[in-house]
Amino acid sequence: MKKQRGFSMMDGILSSFLVAVALVALYGAFGGSYRHSVMTRNQIAAAFLVNSFFEEVEAHPYGSPAPASWPVASVGKVTLVDPPAGWQGAGFPSTQTLPVYVEGRVQASNYHRQLTLANGSFLGAAQGNWDEITLTITWEESGSKVNVTGLKRLTAKRLVWRENGVK
Repeated sequence: MKKQRGFSMMDGILSSFLVAVALVALYGAFGGSYRHSVMTRNQIAAAFLVNSFFEEVEAHPYGSPAPASWPVASVGKVTLVDPPAGWQGAGFPSTQTLPVYVEGRVQASNYHRQLTLANGSFLGAAQGNWDEITLTITWEESGSKVNVTGLKRLTAKRLVWRENGVK
């Protein structure tokens, strides 16, 4: 009887199956990593917007009208609703498009800002020595390679008060 050398058809099918399973597992791991990096990038950009806005609040004199760049939604406690349809193309005061660079390519992300004041005294709409500012940043997690959809929201509150007539 002659010795056979090489692989049988069964060996080839089995090894192809094992390689395919390994590639599917690697693809799933890298795909999950990409989704999490996009979500983290969007959360960091939203936190940047909140910090930037509250730096503007620090510089704003207590009782002065709001600058045009502030998206004042309401004075008083309100129920938060999702941004209106088509908000991604809206103007600057309530929607900002931040350019984010990924591997040298620009990726535009839209963030909707909503500002709510507890009593309005910070912007001169009422009498009082304190006010609570609530800023809500809303963005949409979507994209051709991201399988997460829906609106995401980051809300931050800050108390401001008048100190001896000076903020």
